[in-house]
Amino acid sequence: MSDQKQVIIRFRKSASEEEKQHVLESLKAKGAKVVNTDNVDSQFFPFVVVTLPENQYGALAQDFSSGDHPVVQHIEEDQKVSIQ
Repeated sequence: MSDQKQVIIRFRKSASEEEKQHVLESLKAKGAKVVNTDNVDSQFFPFVVVTLPENQYGALAQDFSSGDHPVVQHIEEDQKVSIQ
């Protein structure tokens, strides 16, 4: 089994519930697992957290990171942030 990567997927504020679900179903079909959907309907920063096989991350980043996707605004690898 390949390593997993945890990824934050930020949706456009204008994305409908159906559009978001379609993206999530598409990701699940590629081996992603939804980790957290607590903020999927946020009016300010709608996002979900998924894990997916590391070998799928590059293609996902290419598909969604251009800013041209009608539903996904941005993706990034989830990271720990610390302050000094």
